[in-house]
Amino acid sequence: MIMDKSVELDQETKAIVKRILMRSLFKAKRDYRHAKKEKLEVIYDEDKELNPVERCFNMKCKAELFNFIPLVPAKDDKDAARGH
Repeated sequence: MIMDKSVELDQETKAIVKRILMRSLFKAKRDYRHAKKEKLEVIYDEDKELNPVERCFNMKCKAELFNFIPLVPAKDDKDAARGH
């Protein structure tokens, strides 16, 4: 299981991951505030069953948020960045 494994990140990578997650949270909050301002109905789908991913296997997850984190900058190695 993924939860049983740990990966130690260096400080630079931790900072990058933190910025990515903070931007993702900011966008979600901005979208929510915009919906409220425009008086759009925000629906919480409590009844929907989500297929748990490994890290949520023993926890009840209401939603999943995925962030794609590039490991190789495209400017350094274009083929590796594209997964070739």
